[in-house]
Amino acid sequence: VDPIKPEIQEETTIKFVNLIERITYQKWNINIIITIQDSFKLQTIALVDSGAQINCIQEELIPTKFFEKTEQKLSTANGENLRVKFKISDVHICNGGIYIKQSFILVRDNLNIGIILGQPFLEVIKPFKVTNEGIM
Repeated sequence: VDPIKPEIQEETTIKFVNLIERITYQKWNINIIITIQDSFKLQTIALVDSGAQINCIQEELIPTKFFEKTEQKLSTANGENLRVKFKISDVHICNGGIYIKQSFILVRDNLNIGIILGQPFLEVIKPFKVTNEGIM
């Protein structure tokens, strides 16, 4: 067996580190107020998760009069399907006097936190794109 040349080993190590960086997601907790149609407000802590492909709210936090039917599917990072029947399309998220309009999927299953702000939210505050090469 031939030994691996140092420059090839270094290149392989760099590629591996880059791969790890691409699959590492960031998470933050922030205080927010959500408003729906100026008639419902909820002050809570939300999880901002760069690994979440959509925004989610625990179904029990929102009055049913705001629910809209959806056929959208959702699964956890480990592939477990979540029970989803509804969405909300007109939600304003407020933090520090800044309002951002977003849509959410309502999740029946227990989330560890009531609201998850995912990539759609992050794209509004700082546009980015996830590709095979990483986050751009």
